[in-house]
Amino acid sequence: MTDLLKNAVIWTTVLSFVTSQTVKVIMARDLKALKSYGGMPSSHTALIVGATLSLGLEDGFSSPCFGFAVAVSLILLSDILRVRPKISKEIVHTPLDMIVGGIIGTFWAVVISLL
Repeated sequence: MTDLLKNAVIWTTVLSFVTSQTVKVIMARDLKALKSYGGMPSSHTALIVGATLSLGLEDGFSSPCFGFAVAVSLILLSDILRVRPKISKEIVHTPLDMIVGGIIGTFWAVVISLL
């Protein structure tokens, strides 16, 4: 259990997601935003960018795990932009939502790696 508490990738992922959801609630001024999909910033983007970058920082950017994480990230980010709009108008992210989410994920990956 203590190994989980020392896992930088898990901490980055959780903090990226929680930060994004918190910002979303503050911007919407509504607690219902905690359960919502879509909107500013993209929590899914923050989570996957943070996890992927953290993996690279921890294991090296030439590791197979990092390569796999990049592949999964590209699939997820592509789906957010291309598939979601076809499914529902309510769960759409703009590129700006995704950029801000990516910044949040990057921030936490860098901060956690420096600790």
